[in-house]
Amino acid sequence: MFILQMLWYILLCILHSSSRDSQRELRELLFKNYSNNIKPVLYTDTIIDVHLFVFPSKIYKLDLGAGLLTGKFLIGYRWTDEFLRWNESQFDNISSIKMPLNKVWEPHAYVCNAETIYNVSTPIPEAVMLSNGTIKTSTTLVYTIHCKIDNTKYPFDKQACEVHICLPLSKLNNVRIKTITTFKKQVTLRNWNVEIDKVLQNHNERIFYASWHLTLTKLSAQSKIIILIPPFLLTCVTIATFLLPPDTKQKVTFSTTSFLSIMLYLSKMSKDLASHTANHSLLWIYVFCLSCISAISCIESILVCRIYVYQKCEDQCQMTERTISSNGDVDKSET
Repeated sequence: MFILQMLWYILLCILHSSSRDSQRELRELLFKNYSNNIKPVLYTDTIIDVHLFVFPSKIYKLDLGAGLLTGKFLIGYRWTDEFLRWNESQFDNISSIKMPLNKVWEPHAYVCNAETIYNVSTPIPEAVMLSNGTIKTSTTLVYTIHCKIDNTKYPFDKQACEVHICLPLSKLNNVRIKTITTFKKQVTLRNWNVEIDKVLQNHNERIFYASWHLTLTKLSAQSKIIILIPPFLLTCVTIATFLLPPDTKQKVTFSTTSFLSIMLYLSKMSKDLASHTANHSLLWIYVFCLSCISAISCIESILVCRIYVYQKCEDQCQMTERTISSNGDVDKSET
């Protein structure tokens, strides 16, 4: 039994060594006169079709104030290199090999509408080469892109973002994006549900690009209720300032505190929501009007309390005069 195991192990070592020799020989043959700066086609007028696939891994943050979306996407693409083909039967039936991406020609697809891009894949990206000349590679990117923010119906709003993958201008006449596919239609972002809509590919005089549309919707009704509670309570407080009688001695303090609270909440909303949109949020407009009413309430409280104090002083003065007058009449009658 031991002898059989040893023979099997020796056989595996021989086969593995043979496979390594075949792969080394294949690499030397393929890259003997190969240059990654030359378009990999036999005829210069041939257009290379690039097939893109997108996998949305995670969406980290949606900044409504700045209109920026930060997320991590796995972006892969494949194309055909006519100079990197081989017959499998001549190289121990090797159907695929791996090479560093910088060793082969690549179309250099990139996210062209990104504010910032961070590569979180391996330090040296690899390419998988098939015997028919197909080359596959992928990279994981964390990027920040601009979105068109519409806060009109906040917090019942839906936001739309577009991600564009472009080909460099120098490649425009040589390369085109043939297809683009996404393997995941929905991802979650804390309080947001992100759905990938129809994917498009297009070109103009400057670039060839593929794009996909992201629709972001608030995930739960709980988050919407939490946003609506402060305006409701501030409205109740503002109404209460009008109803408080001036003799409570806290009307001015109460109205001033209410006004400052509304202004603080309005300031926070202005920072959270986008200031560069054409239409303001209806909720923001409501809170702004509420702050104006609260300011009027504050001024009204000061005036009412001032008039109340003045009238109270007059009443006290009149009562004092009556008391003095009545005391004087009593003294005269006694005399």
